[in-house]
Amino acid sequence: MVSGLRFMVIARKLVLLLLVACSTATLSFCNSLLREPLCRMRAPLRTVRHGAPPSQRPGISNVWQAAGAAMMLFACMLTPRGALAASALETDVRSVYSVGDLHGDYKSTVKILTSLGLMGNDGGWTGGSAILVQTGDITDRGDESGDIFRALFRLQDEAPQQGGRVILLIGNHELMNLEDDFRYATKKDTLSLLADSSSRSEAFSAKGWLGQAIRQRMQAVALLGPKDGLSKPVLFVHAGLLPNFIENGDADELNGAVKRLLEGKDASDLREDPSPLLGDEGPFWTRQLALGPEPQACQEVQKTLELTGASRMIVGHTAQPDGRIHDRCGGSFVLADSLISQYYTGTAHPSALEFFADGTELGSADFDLTAEVPMMMQDGARVHDSQPDGQKADVLAKDGSRCTPLEESQEVHEFQRLAYTLKLGRHLSVKFDVDANIEVPHSMIADLDSYALWMPWCTAGSVQQRIAPPATGPNEAQFKEVCYGNVTFGFETGSFLGTLGDTVGYEVTICHPQLSDGRKTARVCADAKQGFAYGKRLAYDWRFWEVGPSKTKVELDMLFQAQSVLYMPVWDSMQHMVINNMLSAFKAHAEKIYAERRDKSTVPEQPEKGSD
Repeated sequence: MVSGLRFMVIARKLVLLLLVACSTATLSFCNSLLREPLCRMRAPLRTVRHGAPPSQRPGISNVWQAAGAAMMLFACMLTPRGALAASALETDVRSVYSVGDLHGDYKSTVKILTSLGLMGNDGGWTGGSAILVQTGDITDRGDESGDIFRALFRLQDEAPQQGGRVILLIGNHELMNLEDDFRYATKKDTLSLLADSSSRSEAFSAKGWLGQAIRQRMQAVALLGPKDGLSKPVLFVHAGLLPNFIENGDADELNGAVKRLLEGKDASDLREDPSPLLGDEGPFWTRQLALGPEPQACQEVQKTLELTGASRMIVGHTAQPDGRIHDRCGGSFVLADSLISQYYTGTAHPSALEFFADGTELGSADFDLTAEVPMMMQDGARVHDSQPDGQKADVLAKDGSRCTPLEESQEVHEFQRLAYTLKLGRHLSVKFDVDANIEVPHSMIADLDSYALWMPWCTAGSVQQRIAPPATGPNEAQFKEVCYGNVTFGFETGSFLGTLGDTVGYEVTICHPQLSDGRKTARVCADAKQGFAYGKRLAYDWRFWEVGPSKTKVELDMLFQAQSVLYMPVWDSMQHMVINNMLSAFKAHAEKIYAERRDKSTVPEQPEKGSD
């Protein structure tokens, strides 16, 4: 009995020591995430497509690595905030999402909400303390707006029980239906509303189940700030908000004014109401900010943001023809109507926006509903990739396989299109200048053998084979070569995961510096087509432009496709730190090499001994 008790005491001490050790590692790891801001998104916005898990399961080592990463992230969530680094943002930390025009597409609505973790399989709220903003136009065009309204109202009721919120904004199509304007309504959609009414008009009337709900549950604008998890406020409105509608900057007062306009009024009263709030330039209808000349529109946007203290304005209403989220005014005006509903064009483009804690960062997410194989973009239209199952498409074939003159600052890079369509794909783009001639930064990227000399976390790099492909244009052979090599990296997590690393095999297409329109350009495309421990695909496209004798403009686009969804939180949290450290080291090393070469070339020759 005594020995048994002694054993239990010893066991408890060992468990306590283990917990202390694990908590120390957890704090180190969590603090490393908190010290670095999440990936800063500027125009063009990041696009991500989430789909089903990869068809091929990772090997057992990958499973354990993924499980370890997931355990660490879970431990971070359980760690008291008081124990974390003091550099953590002093806001009510929570997730904030917004979703644009749904237009009667219940399937896309459910896909978005479940993918974001806000809705469970039973339709209940699973988002915890998260905030969801739906920016209006739930009804019309599609056939299932009744189901969407009921689903969102249920989430709105259940979210506060977990500390969350669902904010529903009124769109112009809700307003039209309140006014008995049913020109965009379908018969099936009307049937979806009639469980509690005898007609569509009755459902939207001041006494109808939906008319009452819109007047009581929905609002004109939403302004979220520090108490909502955003240290820099963000303004949400359906169509846009001109400054003359909110001169005192009070969003609550504006919502109150709209509520008073709608309360108790039936369709005929609303149609005859002269209030500018319900008119063409009001927050439900205006397109001035979305489609007007950018200088004037952005000036109006800036006035509204200054009045409200917001850093961005998020709108729906103005559909984006390519089915993607866009922005204007340097990212301060975001157009989030991505044609979510399949009833627009026959193809759904489900999307959402996620807002990070400092309010200046956001990402957009697009959720693949149907594609079992990757999709490609051709001439602005989506078509299924014709590659056989298991065979990877050559992502560099379109713009990286030849050393043709480069067009500076492409509006949409091929990697951005691919990240839109690949499951668990990510795209990242950066631009910067290097104080060195073009040969120096280009040679650093083209030479895998030298990577370990400057690249953080790189322990080795080597070229295994070099191939000079046949020329496909005049004098092209002298400028182009292809090589195959390996790059080994190791990343210390500061946790029980230890060092995460692998050896990545790349196919590298090297376009050496050549004159184009009076200045030199160059390019290096590296593609890990066979994947590695954490990713199914990793590709880099480095482009170089000569700005002057001692300055080079560099643009880098990167495509990453994860092996498992478990790696995505780590990637999203740490990519900014990794890329920034790599680019800082790259610039410093390039400028050091250039300075040494320049100094060496300017050293005067010493006269030989014995000469006059």
